[in-house]
Amino acid sequence: MTTNPLDAGLFTLTHEMHLIEEYSPICVAAGYLPENVSQLVGADCYALATKIMGAIKKEAQANFRTVKGVFEETDYVACLRSMSPRELYALRERISFLPIPKPGSYAKWAEAKAAQ
Repeated sequence: MTTNPLDAGLFTLTHEMHLIEEYSPICVAAGYLPENVSQLVGADCYALATKIMGAIKKEAQANFRTVKGVFEETDYVACLRSMSPRELYALRERISFLPIPKPGSYAKWAEAKAAQ
């Protein structure tokens, strides 16, 4: 790891972009609005996608798993797309995700407002 602040910043930005690119399709397929998902930072996107994958893991592995040699891959997006709107709504209700409050963010402001 380098001590150059520019390199460290680029590494952090690249990591954030990877998390968003990898996990936002799962969030959108679960019925969250793309404009809401686009406001999530990488860690929030990962946390939400992890909750979604955990909630549908059994069905996804039973019906949407492909084996490629020694590798197994589960297509969570395909599993979500096969669900009805009512099932997706029930899934989002069970998850009830709130983003991690960050300084200066709307979530932090809403948290402070609720505490008053």
